[in-house]
Amino acid sequence: MFDSHLHLATDEVLAAARAVGVNGFLLAGVEPTGWAEQKDIAHRHPDVLASVGIHPQVVDASTTIDTLAAALDGAVAIGEIGLDALTPERRALLPFQREVFRAQLALARERDLPVLLHILRTHEDALKILREDGLPKAGGVVHSYSGSVDLLDRYLPLGLHIALGASVTFHNATRSLAIAAAIPRDRLLIETDAPPNTPAFLPSVCAAVARCRNETVDEVARFTEENARRLLKVN
Repeated sequence: MFDSHLHLATDEVLAAARAVGVNGFLLAGVEPTGWAEQKDIAHRHPDVLASVGIHPQVVDASTTIDTLAAALDGAVAIGEIGLDALTPERRALLPFQREVFRAQLALARERDLPVLLHILRTHEDALKILREDGLPKAGGVVHSYSGSVDLLDRYLPLGLHIALGASVTFHNATRSLAIAAAIPRDRLLIETDAPPNTPAFLPSVCAAVARCRNETVDEVARFTEENARRLLKVN
Protein backbone atom coordinates (compact mmCIF):
# COMPACT_ATOMS: atom_id res chain seq x y z
CA MET A 1 0.00 0.00 0.00
CA PHE A 2 1.10 3.55 -0.72
CA ASP A 3 0.00 6.48 1.45
CA SER A 4 -0.22 9.16 -1.21
CA HIS A 5 -0.64 12.12 1.15
CA LEU A 6 0.51 12.70 4.72
CA HIS A 7 2.34 15.29 6.79
CA LEU A 8 3.61 13.31 9.80
CA ALA A 9 6.51 10.88 9.44
CA THR A 10 8.56 10.19 12.56
CA ASP A 11 10.62 7.01 12.62
CA GLU A 12 8.07 5.43 14.97
CA VAL A 13 5.10 6.41 12.80
CA LEU A 14 6.74 5.02 9.68
CA ALA A 15 7.71 1.77 11.43
CA ALA A 16 4.14 1.24 12.64
CA ALA A 17 2.80 1.78 9.12
CA ARG A 18 5.33 -0.57 7.55
CA ALA A 19 4.33 -3.23 10.06
CA VAL A 20 0.78 -3.26 8.63
CA GLY A 21 1.83 -3.29 4.98
CA VAL A 22 2.37 0.35 3.98
CA ASN A 23 5.54 0.53 1.89
CA GLY A 24 5.36 3.95 0.30
CA PHE A 25 4.73 7.45 1.62
CA LEU A 26 4.42 10.94 0.11
CA LEU A 27 5.00 13.87 2.46
CA ALA A 28 3.02 16.85 1.18
CA GLY A 29 4.61 20.25 1.65
CA VAL A 30 2.47 23.11 2.91
CA GLU A 31 4.81 26.05 3.63
CA PRO A 32 8.50 26.91 3.19
CA THR A 33 9.40 26.45 6.85
CA GLY A 34 8.65 22.73 6.63
CA TRP A 35 10.14 21.79 3.27
CA ALA A 36 13.71 21.13 4.41
CA GLU A 37 12.65 18.85 7.27
CA GLN A 38 10.37 16.83 5.01
CA LYS A 39 13.06 16.41 2.37
CA ASP A 40 15.50 15.35 5.10
CA ILE A 41 13.04 12.65 6.22
CA ALA A 42 12.73 11.47 2.62
CA HIS A 43 16.52 11.42 2.28
CA ARG A 44 16.81 9.18 5.35
CA HIS A 45 13.99 6.81 4.36
CA PRO A 46 14.07 5.33 0.83
CA ASP A 47 10.34 4.56 0.93
CA VAL A 48 9.42 8.21 1.70
CA LEU A 49 9.03 10.88 -0.97
CA ALA A 50 8.54 14.62 -0.49
CA SER A 51 6.80 17.44 -2.33
CA VAL A 52 7.01 21.19 -1.86
CA GLY A 53 4.15 23.65 -2.15
CA ILE A 54 2.36 26.59 -0.58
CA HIS A 55 -0.99 25.52 0.86
CA PRO A 56 -3.95 27.85 0.24
CA GLN A 57 -4.61 28.03 3.98
CA VAL A 58 -1.29 29.83 4.54
CA VAL A 59 -1.61 32.25 1.61
CA ASP A 60 -2.08 35.96 2.30
CA ALA A 61 -1.37 39.25 0.55
CA SER A 62 2.37 38.93 1.17
CA THR A 63 2.80 35.41 -0.24
CA THR A 64 5.17 34.88 -3.16
CA ILE A 65 6.57 31.71 -4.69
CA ASP A 66 10.12 33.05 -5.01
CA THR A 67 11.53 30.33 -2.77
CA LEU A 68 9.63 27.48 -4.42
CA ALA A 69 11.72 27.07 -7.56
CA ALA A 70 14.89 26.92 -5.48
CA ALA A 71 13.40 24.20 -3.27
CA LEU A 72 12.40 21.77 -6.04
CA ASP A 73 15.61 19.74 -5.96
CA GLY A 74 14.69 16.36 -4.50
CA ALA A 75 10.94 16.98 -4.65
CA VAL A 76 8.75 14.63 -6.70
CA ALA A 77 5.70 16.94 -6.91
CA ILE A 78 4.44 20.46 -6.28
CA GLY A 79 1.82 20.65 -3.59
CA GLU A 80 -0.19 20.93 -1.69
CA ILE A 81 -1.63 23.79 -3.74
CA GLY A 82 -5.11 25.01 -4.61
CA LEU A 83 -8.07 26.96 -3.24
CA ASP A 84 -9.89 26.87 0.10
CA ALA A 85 -13.12 28.71 0.95
CA LEU A 86 -14.13 26.85 4.10
CA THR A 87 -14.28 29.92 6.36
CA PRO A 88 -15.13 33.59 5.80
CA GLU A 89 -11.48 34.46 6.43
CA ARG A 90 -10.29 32.10 3.72
CA ARG A 91 -12.95 33.30 1.30
CA ALA A 92 -11.72 36.87 1.78
CA LEU A 93 -8.25 35.75 0.68
CA LEU A 94 -9.40 33.94 -2.47
CA PRO A 95 -7.96 36.61 -4.83
CA PHE A 96 -4.49 35.97 -3.36
CA GLN A 97 -5.07 32.21 -3.32
CA ARG A 98 -5.91 32.27 -7.03
CA GLU A 99 -2.76 34.22 -7.85
CA VAL A 100 -0.49 31.87 -5.90
CA PHE A 101 -2.30 28.80 -7.25
CA ARG A 102 -1.77 29.95 -10.84
CA ALA A 103 1.88 30.74 -10.20
CA GLN A 104 2.51 27.30 -8.72
CA LEU A 105 0.68 25.61 -11.60
CA ALA A 106 2.90 27.53 -14.02
CA LEU A 107 6.02 26.31 -12.24
CA ALA A 108 4.70 22.75 -12.28
CA ARG A 109 4.15 22.98 -16.04
CA GLU A 110 7.63 24.44 -16.52
CA ARG A 111 9.28 21.62 -14.54
CA ASP A 112 6.70 18.98 -15.56
CA LEU A 113 6.08 17.90 -11.98
CA PRO A 114 2.73 16.47 -10.86
CA VAL A 115 0.58 18.65 -8.60
CA LEU A 116 -1.18 17.79 -5.34
CA LEU A 117 -4.43 19.74 -5.30
CA HIS A 118 -6.30 20.95 -2.21
CA ILE A 119 -9.75 22.06 -3.41
CA LEU A 120 -12.30 22.81 -0.70
CA ARG A 121 -15.65 24.47 -1.46
CA THR A 122 -14.09 26.00 -4.58
CA HIS A 123 -14.63 23.35 -7.25
CA GLU A 124 -16.07 25.65 -9.94
CA ASP A 125 -13.35 28.21 -9.36
CA ALA A 126 -10.59 25.60 -9.37
CA LEU A 127 -11.89 23.83 -12.46
CA LYS A 128 -11.99 27.14 -14.33
CA ILE A 129 -8.35 27.81 -13.50
CA LEU A 130 -7.28 24.26 -14.35
CA ARG A 131 -9.02 24.44 -17.74
CA GLU A 132 -7.73 27.92 -18.59
CA ASP A 133 -4.16 27.54 -17.35
CA GLY A 134 -3.60 23.82 -17.85
CA LEU A 135 -1.91 21.10 -15.86
CA PRO A 136 1.63 19.77 -16.27
CA LYS A 137 1.96 16.78 -18.58
CA ALA A 138 2.92 14.86 -15.45
CA GLY A 139 -0.66 15.28 -14.23
CA GLY A 140 -1.71 15.44 -10.62
CA VAL A 141 -4.18 14.39 -7.97
CA VAL A 142 -7.16 15.95 -6.23
CA HIS A 143 -6.25 15.04 -2.68
CA SER A 144 -8.93 14.26 -0.09
CA TYR A 145 -11.60 14.64 -2.75
CA SER A 146 -14.60 16.64 -1.51
CA GLY A 147 -16.59 16.98 -4.71
CA SER A 148 -19.60 15.04 -5.93
CA VAL A 149 -19.78 11.94 -8.08
CA ASP A 150 -20.95 14.13 -10.97
CA LEU A 151 -17.90 16.38 -10.69
CA LEU A 152 -15.65 13.41 -11.40
CA ASP A 153 -16.73 13.75 -15.03
CA ARG A 154 -15.04 17.16 -15.08
CA TYR A 155 -11.87 16.30 -13.17
CA LEU A 156 -11.02 12.98 -14.78
CA PRO A 157 -10.84 14.27 -18.39
CA LEU A 158 -8.13 16.68 -17.21
CA GLY A 159 -5.96 13.63 -16.51
CA LEU A 160 -6.17 13.94 -12.73
CA HIS A 161 -6.13 11.17 -10.17
CA ILE A 162 -8.57 11.21 -7.24
CA ALA A 163 -7.41 10.40 -3.70
CA LEU A 164 -9.68 9.23 -0.89
CA GLY A 165 -8.91 9.07 2.79
CA ALA A 166 -10.44 8.30 6.16
CA SER A 167 -13.90 9.61 5.23
CA VAL A 168 -14.64 6.30 3.47
CA THR A 169 -14.45 4.55 6.86
CA PHE A 170 -17.06 6.74 8.60
CA HIS A 171 -20.40 5.20 9.61
CA ASN A 172 -22.22 7.72 7.37
CA ALA A 173 -19.85 7.36 4.42
CA THR A 174 -22.51 6.72 1.77
CA ARG A 175 -21.41 9.66 -0.40
CA SER A 176 -17.69 8.92 -0.07
CA LEU A 177 -18.23 5.26 -0.89
CA ALA A 178 -20.29 6.13 -3.97
CA ILE A 179 -17.37 8.27 -5.15
CA ALA A 180 -14.92 5.45 -4.42
CA ALA A 181 -16.99 3.06 -6.51
CA ALA A 182 -17.15 5.50 -9.44
CA ILE A 183 -13.44 6.30 -9.82
CA PRO A 184 -11.74 4.34 -12.61
CA ARG A 185 -9.23 1.81 -11.35
CA ASP A 186 -6.27 3.57 -12.97
CA ARG A 187 -7.07 6.95 -11.34
CA LEU A 188 -7.71 5.99 -7.71
CA LEU A 189 -5.29 6.74 -4.87
CA ILE A 190 -5.63 6.23 -1.12
CA GLU A 191 -4.21 8.40 1.66
CA THR A 192 -4.41 9.20 5.36
CA ASP A 193 -3.56 12.95 5.38
CA ALA A 194 -1.88 12.27 8.73
CA PRO A 195 -2.11 13.82 11.26
CA PRO A 196 -4.57 13.51 13.00
CA ASN A 197 -4.70 10.10 11.36
CA THR A 198 -1.60 7.95 11.08
CA PRO A 199 -0.35 6.10 7.99
CA ALA A 200 -0.90 2.86 9.92
CA PHE A 201 -4.63 3.53 9.35
CA LEU A 202 -4.23 3.11 5.58
CA PRO A 203 -5.30 -0.59 5.61
CA SER A 204 -8.70 0.49 6.97
CA VAL A 205 -9.09 2.99 4.13
CA CYS A 206 -8.07 0.33 1.64
CA ALA A 207 -10.54 -2.20 3.08
CA ALA A 208 -13.46 0.26 2.95
CA VAL A 209 -12.68 1.13 -0.67
CA ALA A 210 -12.39 -2.55 -1.57
CA ARG A 211 -15.79 -3.41 -0.06
CA CYS A 212 -17.68 -0.74 -1.96
CA ARG A 213 -15.98 -1.65 -5.25
CA ASN A 214 -16.51 -5.40 -4.80
CA GLU A 215 -12.77 -5.90 -5.11
CA THR A 216 -10.33 -7.59 -2.77
CA VAL A 217 -8.16 -5.63 -0.37
CA ASP A 218 -5.08 -7.02 -2.12
CA GLU A 219 -6.35 -5.78 -5.49
CA VAL A 220 -7.00 -2.25 -4.22
CA ALA A 221 -3.69 -2.17 -2.36
CA ARG A 222 -1.86 -3.23 -5.50
CA PHE A 223 -3.44 -0.97 -8.09
CA THR A 224 -3.56 2.15 -5.90
CA GLU A 225 0.14 1.69 -5.15
CA GLU A 226 0.88 1.21 -8.85
CA ASN A 227 -1.08 4.38 -9.63
CA ALA A 228 0.85 6.40 -7.04
CA ARG A 229 4.24 5.17 -8.23
CA ARG A 230 3.38 5.81 -11.87
CA LEU A 231 2.16 9.34 -11.09
CA LEU A 232 5.24 10.16 -9.02
CA LYS A 233 7.62 8.36 -11.42
CA VAL A 234 9.16 6.09 -8.78
CA ASN A 235 9.73 2.33 -8.73
